[in-house]
Amino acid sequence: MTKDTGEYFQKNLNMYQHLKNIRDNLWANDGKSRVSVMVGAGFSLNAKKKSIKV
Repeated sequence: MTKDTGEYFQKNLNMYQHLKNIRDNLWANDGKSRVSVMVGAGFSLNAKKKSIKV
């Protein structure tokens, strides 16, 4: 991530420090990850059902 991108996220994301902590722990120097990420968790709960028109 470039410095400009990091500055942009830091200014525009309220929870940037939490995301940075997750990122840093995913890519730890010792090769051991101390976090896990669930991609898509909770998205279907907030999804709006679309009707299919035939």
